[in-house]
Amino acid sequence: ASKNKIGRIFLCLAVSACLALALCSCTVEELLEIADSVAREHYASEFAAQSASEQTSAASESTTEAITEATTEAEPPTAVAFAMPFADKEHGGVNYAVTQHFSSTHGGIDFGVYWGSPILAATDGKVVFAYDDGDLPTSDLRWTYGTFVVIESTDGAYRTYYAHMKARAVGVGDTVKQGDTVGYSGNTGRVSSSSSGPYAGTHLHFEVRVKQGGTFVKDDPKNYLPWWN
Repeated sequence: ASKNKIGRIFLCLAVSACLALALCSCTVEELLEIADSVAREHYASEFAAQSASEQTSAASESTTEAITEATTEAEPPTAVAFAMPFADKEHGGVNYAVTQHFSSTHGGIDFGVYWGSPILAATDGKVVFAYDDGDLPTSDLRWTYGTFVVIESTDGAYRTYYAHMKARAVGVGDTVKQGDTVGYSGNTGRVSSSSSGPYAGTHLHFEVRVKQGGTFVKDDPKNYLPWWN
């Protein structure tokens, strides 16, 4: 509204100036032509300014729509998919029995895997720990795992433990894909008495630890493994 008022004042001043000149040297027709020319220039300038403002606003709206659309189409992060830590019947192997479940005093789940069977990575990831039986002193409770490896998932959210193996097939720093062989089942570490034979106590102790803050906390593997999900 203020711009239009200024425009009208300017127009009136221009017309007044033209009238003053006309009194001296212009005819009425010439005066009208001058006034019309001044008016045309004023409104043409006003229209150009308004058009530029509308174009800027449209460009801003277009950018906002593009950002909104990109945000809407972005796919959410995919949760880590777990596989069984051995070849089950569905994959040409055996559906081994659970010999001990997760509890407050047992931080994993035990499977009665046959001696020497391949133990498989449950997720994609990297080996962050790998020990052979006897590497750790008895003052370190991890000696009870015997020969074992720990794999951290690619997203860093989980660590899986594979314990009591007779031999491991990977070392620290190795990158593994889900289903890769990480070792072979055995009875190293603290297991049941082997007095009844060399294979007594053979099993796989499997753990899932979930990252919480700066540490990894044990959780029931049944919350992640496909047999229960």
